Amino acid sequence: MKYTAKKEHFNEATRVQIPALIHLDRLGYEYIGKVSEHNGINYDHETNILTDIFINQFNILNSPPLIPRMAL
Repeated sequence: MKYTAKKEHFNEATRVQIPALIHLDRLGYEYIGKVSEHNGINYDHETNILTDIFINQFNILNSPPLIPRMAL
């Protein structure tokens, strides 16, 4: 008996996106999901940059902190 996979079971999400998310999670990245005004995450609407995370990581990479926390 020959196994033939149905085409609809395998797509970009199952073959690429989900394994990539799992791999990045194992490396220590945090999945945030869909960002909107309603979930309480501060982000710049023009650039889609998560400002709190950006400032925190920027200050970690550039010691002493160049951007005060309350600047934005």
